[in-house]
Amino acid sequence: MKRRSVDAANEMAHRAMAELASYYLLATGHIVANVAARALALDSQLHAKLLDHLGSWYPVGSSERDDWLSLNKETVRRLRRVARQATTPAAQNLAEPPTALLVSTAWQDLDQLGGAHYHRRRPQSAGIDGVPLTSPWRSNGAMHMGGGGSQYTDGDGLASKTTDLARRALDDLTSVMQRLLVQVQTVVDGMTKA
Repeated sequence: MKRRSVDAANEMAHRAMAELASYYLLATGHIVANVAARALALDSQLHAKLLDHLGSWYPVGSSERDDWLSLNKETVRRLRRVARQATTPAAQNLAEPPTALLVSTAWQDLDQLGGAHYHRRRPQSAGIDGVPLTSPWRSNGAMHMGGGGSQYTDGDGLASKTTDLARRALDDLTSVMQRLLVQVQTVVDGMTKA
């Protein structure tokens, strides 16, 4: 019994650290959309389009909530619309890094994990008793409750799975941020030469 509780404690600590890293990765991923929007806003001719499509022209130094984007399908769709109207190829490509991150499998899985923890039911860690994520009700013509007494297994392996997911998401995020950095620098270089 003591060994099981030690394993459960290690599992919970491991999972807690992996989930914390995941939350920071999600927050950092949203920055990709914000950097792209602010780089587009360097062109004052795009301010009205940014306002129309994204609700802001992203004034420098703003801390207003409406001036900060979440990386999601609708935001990326709108960024792409604005970027297509930019006058330089470098600015037109600014929506590609947020697009690449949004469609990455690791980002989608990480976003689902965050959604489960904040908006749906988060499974307990392995070794901890919890309410199963599936319904105990069974139907074979008539509804009845399944025979109970089964061991809670919804949390088995979540620490390792979450760690693996965070690693994959970090790799994708790193690649996207490197591309975004190059694209923003190209936009800025083009502005200073003009």
